[in-house]
Amino acid sequence: MAQAFAGRVAVDERFLKRGPGPGVLVLLAVAIVVAGLAVGALGTLGASFLLRPTTRSEGVAALAGEWTITYTNDAVRFYTIQPDGTVMSRDPMLWGRVRDEGGMLLLTFDGDDKVERLTPGEDGRLFVEHYAPKADFPHRKPTWIGIGVRQP
Repeated sequence: MAQAFAGRVAVDERFLKRGPGPGVLVLLAVAIVVAGLAVGALGTLGASFLLRPTTRSEGVAALAGEWTITYTNDAVRFYTIQPDGTVMSRDPMLWGRVRDEGGMLLLTFDGDDKVERLTPGEDGRLFVEHYAPKADFPHRKPTWIGIGVRQP
């Protein structure tokens, strides 16, 4: 059996040629339905506090600090976020702002045709969905995904 390496993961070449089989897709669909039912049950049981909203307006201030964002295309950006939502990216040098728009934390940079949806994780990381161009948001998949780690 021939093996190809995609990054650090060994992948069977036959899988790359034909994709996941129907069994895998059925299991994924079942998992999604079960997860949806579990979330619905939590809400009806009055346990909605377990589903902590992470995009309230005070969420912008909670992002204040220095962040290192590593994207799926191996790019790395360094953001400094102020409590008022002002953002500076060091490399490349860009200025922008995080805004709460319709319950989503969106980051846009001045003069840049990109938008990033920021989602604070329960574990302190920042999940970043990068859309280029802006018009792709929210109707298409993100161009890249990033994970941010707050710097001490």
